Amino acid sequence: MGDNTPMGDHVPYANAEQAQPAYVDPPRPTAEDVLRSLAEGQRVNQDTMNGLAQAVTALLAVNSQGATPRPSTNGPKVKEPRTYDGDRSNGKLDDHIRDVTNWVSFYQARGHWTSEREAVEQAATYLTGRMHRIYELQNASLLTMTQYIAWLRKTFKDNNEQYHLRDEWQATMQGHRTVLEYASDLIYLAARIVPQKSSSEIKEHFRTDLSQRLQMKLAEHPEWDDLELDDFIARADRQDQIEEAKDRVRYQSEKRETDRGRAYAINAAPRRGGRRPSSLTRRPRKGTQEWQTWCKTRDACFECGDTGHTVRNCPHSTKPQGKMPSGRSPSPFLRKRTSRSFAPRRTPSRSPSKDRNSSKKTVTFEEKKGKA
Repeated sequence: MGDNTPMGDHVPYANAEQAQPAYVDPPRPTAEDVLRSLAEGQRVNQDTMNGLAQAVTALLAVNSQGATPRPSTNGPKVKEPRTYDGDRSNGKLDDHIRDVTNWVSFYQARGHWTSEREAVEQAATYLTGRMHRIYELQNASLLTMTQYIAWLRKTFKDNNEQYHLRDEWQATMQGHRTVLEYASDLIYLAARIVPQKSSSEIKEHFRTDLSQRLQMKLAEHPEWDDLELDDFIARADRQDQIEEAKDRVRYQSEKRETDRGRAYAINAAPRRGGRRPSSLTRRPRKGTQEWQTWCKTRDACFECGDTGHTVRNCPHSTKPQGKMPSGRSPSPFLRKRTSRSFAPRRTPSRSPSKDRNSSKKTVTFEEKKGKA
């Protein structure tokens, strides 16, 4: 047709899709290839973590060598001292000094204080009121705990303390306290009094002001007088425990007796007149309307209340059989009638009566009666 294109150079296609090359799927990996890839990735991750751990360990070692060790805040703690307001009574200053000294020494042994001046400043925080105001005026010269304690004793010590201690020593006695409480107070006071009391003085005071019961018990053992103070106090305390045990047993026994008597009076004691019978079985009083009803219900005798007979032939009847005459029944006892002629005579007097007029004749009672 007028087309000069050779047949071998251009080949026409009937469809456009036939001109594009066909798509071929890539080959799928096998199970062995997948497991091999996972194992390789796990190994790489493990190597990375090991290297990171080694780097962190080396960094911590370098830092620990260059830094100074700091005291640990963990561990045991001591009780903080109580605040002190300058009260001079009952040895409160000595108690405050003891608490502050123990508290500072505890933390000083663990390196909590950078200097002793810091320990003094922390100890002074437990002063209140005028005590702290006075400390602010003197804190520049207080550089150590020894100076601080000496300043406390000099500034706030009671000048009349010894007088108070001696008065308290004289007034101390056992009272209602235990033996150990009484002995501890005496020993504490004796240690603070100047000059200090000896063991013999403490023992004599201790024995003199014991309770009367213990003094009597100790008097039964004169061999205890030669014992030392501690042994004598131990014997007295043991005797006191024995007496308390006796009182406890005596009180419990009396309480049991009281409870037993109360229980008997409430539960077991019979009523006055014996146990009251039931209304179903008890016999009513004879002659009452209840007696009549009771006898009719049981078909019993109206005289004795027994069954099997009637009142006419009741064997327990006290009424005489037959008709009784009307009027007053005769008395079973004979009446003794006395006459004036049978009246007893008066016994004549042994000595005749005398009259002032001696001319009259002395007449006895019998003679006078015969003439009449």
